[in-house]
Amino acid sequence: MNVKLPGMKRLLLAMLVSGSGFCVLNSIFAAEPKPPSPIKPFAQAGKRWTNSLGQVFVPVPETSVLFCIWKTRVKDFQAFVDATKYDATKGMKSLKSDGWRVRGDTWKNPGFEQTPKHPVCGVNWEDAQAFCRWLTEQERQGGGLTTEQSYCLPTSEEWSRAMGLKDVAAASPDERARFFQTYPWGKQWPPPAGAGNYAGTEARDADFPTSFTIIAGYRDNYARSSPVGSFRANQYGLFDMGGNLSEWCEDLHSQTDTKRVTRGGSWSDGHARTVYSSYRPGDAPDVRISAYGFRVVLKGRAKTNDAVAKAGSAATSAVRASLAPSRLPTTLPAYILNPTNFVKSTPQPPGKRPYL
Repeated sequence: MNVKLPGMKRLLLAMLVSGSGFCVLNSIFAAEPKPPSPIKPFAQAGKRWTNSLGQVFVPVPETSVLFCIWKTRVKDFQAFVDATKYDATKGMKSLKSDGWRVRGDTWKNPGFEQTPKHPVCGVNWEDAQAFCRWLTEQERQGGGLTTEQSYCLPTSEEWSRAMGLKDVAAASPDERARFFQTYPWGKQWPPPAGAGNYAGTEARDADFPTSFTIIAGYRDNYARSSPVGSFRANQYGLFDMGGNLSEWCEDLHSQTDTKRVTRGGSWSDGHARTVYSSYRPGDAPDVRISAYGFRVVLKGRAKTNDAVAKAGSAATSAVRASLAPSRLPTTLPAYILNPTNFVKSTPQPPGKRPYL
């Protein structure tokens, strides 16, 4: 009798007859298929996460977002501008001895030295929004984010939690600021050494207005902005929550104007009140000033890609079905059609290979 078998089945039969393929064939027929591993998006809620720009994100208690541990850096914003040709160079105010003025400085050249690891300054709220939209799309296309995840600015409430302020309910921004008369480092004034980048005695150079207040008895060695991570992180691992650059937040400053909240103080701040952890000023969303920057957060839940997982399971079932004993010709011997049962039901001499 000449039984014609498809190529794959002829190979399996040859392996079986030779004895070399019993274990492989038995595993195909007898073992249950293992479900495919869940496909997990890279960014997971509550877990540390590093994105494609090298920005590191960590969870903060009592929030549902991941906070970037640094303010957005020059090199991060440069990547955005290179990819989109976005123009954020017009109308930036920089500080000289005559105060805050528009003088042609930009985030690229803000009037003082900076490196790619400095926080980008001189960008407004609208620029920060554009950066977040671009980065969200980039990460989704690259598989790092689900469609339910996105980058955005923190709300003022989230920012307060990240600063360690527990009770942030107050009737108004002014009342909130008066209630929380504490600093990122505690109650001490002037700040202890290494507290952050503020207007200490180092700021009093030829370009710093004589009418501006500095913090007597404090020096941080950075007259203007400083590279991210230059000072100690807070209890949640976040750097520069106070000082260096003030940070744009998502919120409107109040329901009666279009200003957006800024938080954190900057290298130009020397008044005790302006560096309170709770200090909550606001500015127009199109204002560019070399003391402003921003920090991004990641919001939204990561979900397993069920559609892909189901597709993988269906493919596994199809392969098994094509090799199942019921698909082989019924005229073949029983030990080929059902080798597992044959081995179990046929006594084998000690030390001999199973039935072959």
